[in-house]
Amino acid sequence: RSPQLRTASWLSRPVEVFLVSPKMTKLEIKEYLCKLYNLPVTKVHTANYLGKRKTDQMRGTRFKMPDFKKAFVYLRDEQGTQRPRYHEVEAQLTDEAQAAWPARPNRV
Repeated sequence: RSPQLRTASWLSRPVEVFLVSPKMTKLEIKEYLCKLYNLPVTKVHTANYLGKRKTDQMRGTRFKMPDFKKAFVYLRDEQGTQRPRYHEVEAQLTDEAQAAWPARPNRV
């Protein structure tokens, strides 16, 4: 299928969304994008979708749209190949960040 490329701007990591064949695996998607488009792919998440059932208004017949799969492709960013998922939480757990927190009441 032709890839429908859209950037997920709500994530801090660069993510591209492709519509692919339901038979493709994550490894095949990664190899395909790396070899053909020379993209720096670090991780691939997929989601399978069933095609909608529709009714032809003129003939009154029912038919089903084809099934498809969405591939969410995580690209390498300026911080490296794989940033920790909870990097903001980990930054708050450092000694410097904990020392900056106010003292807890009723704690000894």
